[in-house]
Amino acid sequence: MPGTVIETIYGKRHKYEIRKSEGGFLSSSTFSIYRDGSHWKGSYDSLSKAVEVAKAAG
Repeated sequence: MPGTVIETIYGKRHKYEIRKSEGGFLSSSTFSIYRDGSHWKGSYDSLSKAVEVAKAAG
């Protein structure tokens, strides 16, 4: 699975994982949300925004 799991959020029906992908030479790290082990939502620049989206969905 790509990225390192930073935080896990348990919703009523799903498990959300926030994963960090390291940036390259000229790019910064990004955070993605995985729901039940599958990529769910996008590429966020901030961990707080990714957590906010996952909590709102849960």
